[in-house]
Amino acid sequence: MTATEIAATAAASRDAWLSPLELTAAASNEPAPTARASHRGCLPMSFAEYWQLLDGTGRQYRTDQRGVIPSELAPILERLSLGGEGWLKVMGDFRRKFRRAAGKPTSLTKEAQKPGGRRPGLNHSRDIFSPGSAPGRQPPA
Repeated sequence: MTATEIAATAAASRDAWLSPLELTAAASNEPAPTARASHRGCLPMSFAEYWQLLDGTGRQYRTDQRGVIPSELAPILERLSLGGEGWLKVMGDFRRKFRRAAGKPTSLTKEAQKPGGRRPGLNHSRDIFSPGSAPGRQPPA
């Protein structure tokens, strides 16, 4: 085995535990390798959309580029059930609000029902994913 092949094998094994980013139905039926919990992915967006969202978000936290989340990111945020304001709430104080797990209230509640489960971040999740926080969503009457 050449040095390049050894390096490629080592690099592949270091990240073998990571699930794919893109959420796909096809991959969800495949058995997961022992190093990772799932082949399914975790976000309803492409890798390119993820980088676009990351760039737009980063600009909100740079003092020389502040403004609003770009309108072209609205479809991505809608798939996450968030509006620009909700997204910035999540990103602005993520570590404090979500120490162990992050997600929609239903996901966090499901995790809490597992043996030894807890509900850290559930109230913050309810606030961020509340009706009216995403574009096109209205608070209940």
